[in-house]
Amino acid sequence: MRHLQGRPRGGEPSEPERGLPCIGDVGRDGLPIWNFCGDKDREGTVKASRDMQGALTKAGANSKYTEYPGVGHNCWDDAYRTDALYTWLLEQARSKNKK
Repeated sequence: MRHLQGRPRGGEPSEPERGLPCIGDVGRDGLPIWNFCGDKDREGTVKASRDMQGALTKAGANSKYTEYPGVGHNCWDDAYRTDALYTWLLEQARSKNKK
């Protein structure tokens, strides 16, 4: 399994990779990921979130991505107001998500 940025696990990031989201090995346990981002956050953060979701999808990971229009960095307020988040959280269990 390779690291999302394309390096073997434990490799040092190159200069352009520093500051990007890093989730390590994807799909190792099949654990679910739900990433939230506001489209008015810093451009680099939004791009990194979109790129990460693309990499997760390509890797076959159990992932979801929600991008809130008109929301900046403080997107967690919107996420926590979503009933679907709590339903989704309660559905998760390590035993149900193993590959």
